[in-house]
Amino acid sequence: MTALASLLAELTDGWWWPLLGFVLGSIPFGLLIGRAAGLDIRQHGSGNIGASNVRRTLGNARGLLVLLLDAAKAAAPTWIALDHGIDLACATGLAAVLGHCFSPWLGFRGGKGIAAAAGMFAVLAPVPLLIALVGFIGALALSRVAAVASLTASALLPMVLLSTGERSIGMAASAIFVLALYTHRSNVRALRQAQRQKQRGAERGAERGAERGAARAAHDDARGDTR
Repeated sequence: MTALASLLAELTDGWWWPLLGFVLGSIPFGLLIGRAAGLDIRQHGSGNIGASNVRRTLGNARGLLVLLLDAAKAAAPTWIALDHGIDLACATGLAAVLGHCFSPWLGFRGGKGIAAAAGMFAVLAPVPLLIALVGFIGALALSRVAAVASLTASALLPMVLLSTGERSIGMAASAIFVLALYTHRSNVRALRQAQRQKQRGAERGAERGAERGAARAAHDDARGDTR
C-alpha cells in the first residue's frame, strides 16, 4: 500500500506528463494525412514526414494542416504541464519533440522536430519564439533553403532566452538546437558538399581563366614577333 500510495502521489504531482508528451508527439500526422491522400509520404520527396515535405508533395493546404497538428501535439501537453511548474513543462515539451523525431510507430524514426518545437515554445516563450521566427524568415529569404532557416531559428532561440535570464526554458531550447543539428545532419552534409563543389568550380574557373590569359598573352607575343 505504501508503494502504491507513493506512485499515486507521484502521478498526482504530474510527472507522468513527459510520458504522455512523448506518446502524443509520436503520432505521425504527416504519414496519416499522406495515407488519407492515397500515398506513403515516406516514398515521396525528401522522404520526411514533416510539414515541408507534405507541402511539396501534397500541396499547401495539407502541408499547413500537418504543421498545425505537429505544433499542437507538443503545445497541448506542455500547456497542461505548466500547472506543475516550468521545469516539468519543459520536460514534457522536450518529450513531445523527441516523440516526433523518434516515433515508435515508425521504427523510432520521424520528422525533424521544428514544428513540434515551435508548438512547445509557443506555450513556454511566445515572444522569443516570434524573434526566432523573424530569424527563420530572414534566413529563408537569404538562403532559399528551409534547413538553413530552421537551424538559424533554433540557434537564435536559446540565445534570446538565456540572454533574458530564462534559464530552464533556455536550456530546453539549447537541447532542441542540438537535436535539430542531429535531425538535419543529412541537410548539413548536402550543404557542405554543395559548398565544396561550388568552391571547386570557382577554382577550376580561375584556372581556366589563367590558362586562357596565358594563351592569349603567348598569342599576342607571337603576333608581335612577326611584325
